[in-house]
Amino acid sequence: GEWQSPRHDYLYRKDGTWTMLPAEQDGVQSTHGTWRIDGNQLIETVFTDPPMTSRHTIILISDKDFVFAHDDDVFYETRLKPARKR
Repeated sequence: GEWQSPRHDYLYRKDGTWTMLPAEQDGVQSTHGTWRIDGNQLIETVFTDPPMTSRHTIILISDKDFVFAHDDDVFYETRLKPARKR
């Protein structure tokens, strides 16, 4: 689904890929990668050169809220409704 953080919107797909929205800007693909959940961990890889993988501890995930942390940083996202087609 689509989620909004204070800085960016993101699309997390069922196939385990994610894209920062808008998916393309001025003909250039936005930041993107893969994601998966393992227990209480969100594991994301950003397709950079070289790819970077991060592991975040999930604090809360619901139909509306997604809160996760990495070291001393806490991230908060809310689900965008209604979902927009991309």
